[in-house]
Amino acid sequence: MARCLGSGRGVVYTRGHFAVPLGLVRDGDGGTIIPELMGCELTVSLRGFHTVRVDLSRGVTVGTLKLVRQRGVLDDSYSMTTQLAPKDARKAYEKGVEALRKQKFDEARKHLARAVEIYPNYSVAWYETGASFQHQRRFDEAIEAYAKASRADGQFVLPIIQTASILIGQRRWREAAGVTGALVASSRFDHPEAFLYDAVAKYNLKDLEGAEKSARRAVELDDLHRFPKSWHLLAIILVSRNEPEEAVQYLRSYLEYAPGSPDAASIRQQLATLEANGRP
Repeated sequence: MARCLGSGRGVVYTRGHFAVPLGLVRDGDGGTIIPELMGCELTVSLRGFHTVRVDLSRGVTVGTLKLVRQRGVLDDSYSMTTQLAPKDARKAYEKGVEALRKQKFDEARKHLARAVEIYPNYSVAWYETGASFQHQRRFDEAIEAYAKASRADGQFVLPIIQTASILIGQRRWREAAGVTGALVASSRFDHPEAFLYDAVAKYNLKDLEGAEKSARRAVELDDLHRFPKSWHLLAIILVSRNEPEEAVQYLRSYLEYAPGSPDAASIRQQLATLEANGRP
């Protein structure tokens, strides 16, 4: 993430090479476009590794950044089975990921199928297979592939999170809660999207106490504000419990983090109604 004078300017989720949109201005002569870099800092954050911060005032090209693993922290968004994959399986996997990046889904699955044929416990290859099906809205096949990824590596949580996202999208609340329940019960687990999915499922199952607990945890963990719906859901729960004062604060945060969301206009109207009733 790039921050300039305390304000977020751009966030990128990537692997390998990356570029962060910083925003550009013209110089005093109205000619050359130059970056606004005074007071800007690049932050690179990956679960299980120490955060790296780079001062951008000296230029936009930062070179190679080395992340150092934190001692005693397990990165459960990475499958340890990857280290055991044979060379040919890795090559097939890399070809599959590249095809997936280009949205060539059938080609991607062909390479990924070759990878798991060589190495059946290649959890990330099963995961990317599930992702290819999910992109095409072939949800049953995606869930099946994610299940194989989880069976290959029970510590790899991304397939479980994606399964929950599908179930939430299909309004299969009880199944979704079953998927997220074990994850959110773990004290070492800190993926905010899983807590959000758990909160949505429990809210629709009329478990407001459980929904509020998970929504608050999602807000607490989401320091980059990637999942602003957590703030919105928490506000909804608080309104239903007749606690509009705190709900107002979360609605304001939601509009701050997602100003261009499709429901922003209706949220502003709801916020205005609460404020007009004498709420802060």
